[in-house]
Amino acid sequence: MNINAEIFAGAVELIKQRRAVTSLLVPGYLGVDSSPEVFRLLPRSVFLGNDHDYLSMSIDDETDQLLVGATAEPFFPASLLEEPTIRPGLADLSIYYLKEMRPVELDTVSFYTDEDSDPTVNRFRAVLFYTDNSRALLIDPYWPFGIKIGNEHDAAELREEASQVTDITKISLR
Repeated sequence: MNINAEIFAGAVELIKQRRAVTSLLVPGYLGVDSSPEVFRLLPRSVFLGNDHDYLSMSIDDETDQLLVGATAEPFFPASLLEEPTIRPGLADLSIYYLKEMRPVELDTVSFYTDEDSDPTVNRFRAVLFYTDNSRALLIDPYWPFGIKIGNEHDAAELREEASQVTDITKISLR
């Protein structure tokens, strides 16, 4: 079953406007009262973008689905801002997942949906991007520690878990 692609128009437009990607950022924190100070990721959000415009993908607190949006700058979960013994920061994971020092372009996007998804409000089970350098980038919110950033292998495993995904809609961004 392939859902009518028109209901993905809002998410597709957000992504098309942010196709050129130079960074993949994930919020985290530095525990200032521990020695040595260790930076720990808190992947409740992932930001794909450039210096002034980001595609934000965050876990919806009610459904645990992925909410896709846009932001001028990355933001932190409230829990990071309220805790006095930690210092919030962003981890730049670009080189590990984008595999390029140059900007890459998002070529296609696949929206994974299930019964809790609502494409009209940009809420999905997972999102899979393919870049112009043939990399797959899976953003999956159903990981015990937050959002899992995966590759084609992880996407194949997700597709095999038929109970979690009811539909996959692939759309070209060109």
